[in-house]
Amino acid sequence: MADKLHRRAFAFVIIAVFMRGKHNTASALGVAIVGAGVVGGGVLRLLRRNAAAIRAHCGRAVTVAAIAVRRPAAAKKRLAREHSELVTGDWREALAHPRADVVVELMGGTGAAADCMRAALKAGKPVVTANKAALAECDILSANGKAPPVFYEAAVAGCVPVVKVLRESLAGDTVAEVFGIINGTCNYILSQMHRERVSFSEALARAQKNGYAEADAGLDIDGADAAHKLALIARLAFGAQPSAKAIAAKGVRDLDAMDIRCAEQLGFVVKLLARAQMRGGELALSVRPELIAREKMLAAVDGAMNAVIIRSENAGETMLYGAGAGAGPTATAVVADIMDIARGCPPPPPPPAKPPKLQKQEKARSEHYLRLRARDKTGVLAAITGLLAKNKISIEAIHQNEPGDGARPTADIVILTHEAARGQVAKCAADIKKLPDVCGDVVMMPVARGGK
Repeated sequence: MADKLHRRAFAFVIIAVFMRGKHNTASALGVAIVGAGVVGGGVLRLLRRNAAAIRAHCGRAVTVAAIAVRRPAAAKKRLAREHSELVTGDWREALAHPRADVVVELMGGTGAAADCMRAALKAGKPVVTANKAALAECDILSANGKAPPVFYEAAVAGCVPVVKVLRESLAGDTVAEVFGIINGTCNYILSQMHRERVSFSEALARAQKNGYAEADAGLDIDGADAAHKLALIARLAFGAQPSAKAIAAKGVRDLDAMDIRCAEQLGFVVKLLARAQMRGGELALSVRPELIAREKMLAAVDGAMNAVIIRSENAGETMLYGAGAGAGPTATAVVADIMDIARGCPPPPPPPAKPPKLQKQEKARSEHYLRLRARDKTGVLAAITGLLAKNKISIEAIHQNEPGDGARPTADIVILTHEAARGQVAKCAADIKKLPDVCGDVVMMPVARGGK
């Protein structure tokens, strides 16, 4: 009896050793990298330096089959020797390489990059990308259907694992709201305005000097970059399929240092927030500067960092924090997606047959901050509060600074309202602007009371 048990145990050991060896010798996953700039170069370095660890995690090696770049001669000089031999100037050639199982698109833009991703999917090859603009504007995900999957963690918040948490960790829960700071350029600018008391233009110049903003920073400071990312978040969290153009995006370009100071005096910090929230059976999407109470965790997110809060029915509030851009963080997220494909992990889910209805922007409700400059004379404040009452907007607080100098002194008036619809408050702000003693525009921003 003992001999039989020993023989059986020995047989199990032999089978286990055989199976482990079979697992470790699985065929390598070959990747074609299209675009070897800052992020693409970072991906190549990670795949080379961490090859052993990647193989141990995945049970198979990940190798580079081909690299497509716009200027092959220049790329060959700066790439490692083993990679320089794989360079081509034609992304189609890289995609068609017989050992290219996965296409990693890192060109950026919505032209050739979108063509490349479509061609890869048509050829039966999964795609990994950091290209939020192409995913949000070119309908690649919706057209995917039963084609190979598209992985895009790096397109949302760099190495902050928003996609993975929504796709896996909270897959069994019902998400009610996702909001946060998803543009590092704007967060750096606002941090400078708060901390250093500089103007918007000076803060932007510092961001450009330190590499946090492009020479043409329009996509960032006008809110379009955050809108692209929010469109992807809305798809993951709520099954929506909005175009980036359907999202009301207001950036930080017109933000006045006066509003930064007023917010601080009232105990708030101004942050550019992207927000997706289910309310009354409709999905509200917005990108705009908001006032956050100083004691909230989002208010402390400084510099070029990102932070996202996910509020779900059972898990409550989950906060994710980290670097949202840069070669290292973005490349790390790209390599993580490649490893998921190597392990056979499921891709982000397809949208439901019936996506939620998008809420009209003017219906979105929140408390609001209003600031205006008016002549310091009797009856002005009464006229302003009368218009608020006429528009059925309840006032929480009114603050007025000292009158200015001159023959016709003016005062800055700050009003905090109770919760009201955005369209309702905007109409009232337009009415206030028409008053004869009000000088210039009326500044309007939501006030974020909830969240960490």
